[in-house]
Amino acid sequence: MTFCAAVKSCLRNYAVFTGPASRSEYWYFILFNILVRVFTTIIDQIILPPPTFTLIGPMRVLSGVLLAVPVAAVQVRRLNAIGESWVWGLLLAGPLSVNLALTAMNGLAQTLTIAAGLVATVVLAVVSSQPNESPYHGR
Repeated sequence: MTFCAAVKSCLRNYAVFTGPASRSEYWYFILFNILVRVFTTIIDQIILPPPTFTLIGPMRVLSGVLLAVPVAAVQVRRLNAIGESWVWGLLLAGPLSVNLALTAMNGLAQTLTIAAGLVATVVLAVVSSQPNESPYHGR
């Protein structure tokens, strides 16, 4: 699957949490998400004057909100493809939501919490797909 085909597929199926997603579809859409986030951060830096610039600018927040469901959907579909339950997707969502809720955490604790979720998610995402008999393909 090409980059453009993967992005179109994920945006077309933005709220479809059933069925499988190939590795290429998953990683191309994650790359698209990263590129959008970098682009919106640059736009925020241009729009906001230097003393008020933060990494949580309006364009970055808007892109995060708009891409949250498609990213979650492709992650669940990728987990379906390897024969795992969607619950494994909480490994990444859990640390991120904890960090949002507990903003008092210092930088190292935040980094380690996110890194643990990212490592587990990456390991699950690179595993080869299971045959169509997987119980999670249709869920």
